[in-house]
Formats: sequence, C-alpha cells, structure tokens
Amino acid sequence: MPDDHPTRTWQEAEDLLHSLASPDEPWVHHSRRTSEVAGRIADALAEAGQDIDPAYIRICGLLHDVGRSIDHGFLHGWEGYQIMMERGFGAYAKCCVSHWFKGRSKKLIRDENISLETALLEQDIYDKVGADTFELDEKIVALADSMTLVDRMVTIDERYDEAEERYGTSPWITGNRRISHAIKAEFDALLGYDLETLFPELGKQK
Repeated sequence: MPDDHPTRTWQEAEDLLHSLASPDEPWVHHSRRTSEVAGRIADALAEAGQDIDPAYIRICGLLHDVGRSIDHGFLHGWEGYQIMMERGFGAYAKCCVSHWFKGRSKKLIRDENISLETALLEQDIYDKVGADTFELDEKIVALADSMTLVDRMVTIDERYDEAEERYGTSPWITGNRRISHAIKAEFDALLGYDLETLFPELGKQK
C-alpha cells in the first residue's frame, strides 16, 4: 500500500464510483463482483499470515476499472489512474494500471502485438506509475478481475475463453490467461489449498 497518499473509506469509494457512472453500467457490476472476489482471496491470504489489508484491497477491486467511465480500450487503466490521482484516491491508483499490465515487462508488452503508437504511450505510462513492480495486493486484484465476467464469478479459463470468443485469439489475451494461472498457483502455494474452494459458486452461476 502506498505511504504517500491517504487511505479512504468504503463509502468514499462508493461515492466516487457513483459520481462516474450509473449503477446499471456492466463495468460497475463487474467492479463490485471483482471487489467481492478480491476480498475473499485477501481474507484467506491474511488468515494464512500474509501482511495485507483486505479492506484496502476491496476498495482497489471496487475502483480498478473507473477508467472505463472514459475509455473501454487499452488505455482504460491509464484513464483510471489519472481519475484516482485527481480525485484524491492516489493510494489506490496503481491498481487501475497493474490489473491491466499484470506484471508484464516492457519487452513483453511490446511482443504481445499492441500497436506501436499505443505501446510507446504505454511504456511512458509504465515508467510513470512504477509498473516494474507487481505487489501482492495488486496481484489479488488482477486475479479477481480474471475470475469475474460482468457480475459472475468464473474460472480463469472461462473468463478468457469468453474473451477469445468476443475478440478473437491474441497474444495479449493468451498472456492474460497464462499470467492469471501463474498468480493463482502462487496463491494456492501460500494458502496450502486450491483457492477456488473459496468460491463454491463457481460452475453454478449462468
């Protein structure tokens, strides 16, 4: 958690979200479910001895996609970062970008076929937000995002199978699937069990 920005309350986070979008927006439903998934994972990891703040992580999950109030493309993470910094939510801003980059290096971003113009812009952003680090709380939000399809909890493969049906196969989506499985494996090892057992809803929601 950043030390140079104040933390905010859940109600303040709710107020920010409501100021940006209708509660009926699909991305708002997705954000709420992502917060729930992230919170459950965070609670379990905290119980297993990890030094994290589940309340902070729930707010990160709630606000990770606020950039979608402006842009639904590759730059939504950067738009979200700027909104958070401008609105006094700097402690949560990096999660807007880290759930999008998912710990990728600059070279990997370049290799995964993003257009040159966007790649160059993203690499400027990469340095500005310190994307060369990918902390445990950021990984939790990134994984929760990868286990949420609109307002449903899903498996990683269900999430990216749907993405490939909608957008087609791409190195970026393939990379998201691979990275998400790697984060899950890391958390399974920390927990000592399959974290999917935290979500009995999986496979039952359609």
